[in-house]
Amino acid sequence: MTDNTNPLAGHFRQPKLYVKLPSGGQFNNKEALDMPENGELAIFPMTAKDELLMKNPDALLNGDAVVQVIQSCVPSVKNAYELMSTDIDALLLAIQAATNGDEVEVNEKCEECEHDITGTTSVQGALDAIEPLQENYVAEIDNLEIVLRPLQYKKTIEAGLVNFQTTRSLQSITELADDMDKLKIFNENFTKLAFLNFSLLVDTIYSITIKGEEDVVVTDREQIQEFLDNCESKVGQEITEESKKLSNIAIQKDIPFECEECGHTFTKVMALDPVNFFTPS
Repeated sequence: MTDNTNPLAGHFRQPKLYVKLPSGGQFNNKEALDMPENGELAIFPMTAKDELLMKNPDALLNGDAVVQVIQSCVPSVKNAYELMSTDIDALLLAIQAATNGDEVEVNEKCEECEHDITGTTSVQGALDAIEPLQENYVAEIDNLEIVLRPLQYKKTIEAGLVNFQTTRSLQSITELADDMDKLKIFNENFTKLAFLNFSLLVDTIYSITIKGEEDVVVTDREQIQEFLDNCESKVGQEITEESKKLSNIAIQKDIPFECEECGHTFTKVMALDPVNFFTPS
């Protein structure tokens, strides 16, 4: 019998660290995430193929690169599109640490002299500082109990693409000579963004319960959308305010800076954008 064991197998990559997801995996099934019993996911460093993917602007924009790299470096993740966006950020930071080491550089301007300076921070420290997501975020309006949940990564990608297309479209306005054409393009893009924000609000709502002698629970997306289409604006505003708690969740870290020009030192709380660590400036 032929032995097909690769003699190089002993040199294959190994996990470099283990992390817990901000969501704890509570919003995903086994088809998307095979959560270990201890809740800690093994993180492998990137391969040469992974690094090439993360340098492809188009693949980054549509999310393909991020999804492929996460599923390559975090075997427990079976479908990264279904994960929460905050979990994606945490995993990208962990992959950065597993590949290039725990310390990362962050650029900022000096508060005193505006000189460009660089601070350093620990990826593990940033991951440890993440507050776990609650199982539910609830908005109570009259006799309605509205349960909100974080957006999945696939929804974040859709929003990012619309924002990118809108920005490109608005930039082209300056090339038009006719003011009416400019106004038409502006209105089209404003409407597109308004529909996007409304769609994201609908996707944030997990359920609406009508409280009474016998509670009625609504989870059907079309019925929830119909409700938002027809309820008073103040109801939509209250839901939007509660949903901002979810959209403001970010990986933050106190980062010390010292300016080599004027000697000024300061600390700044910064949200770390993981994708920036993989793309050239």
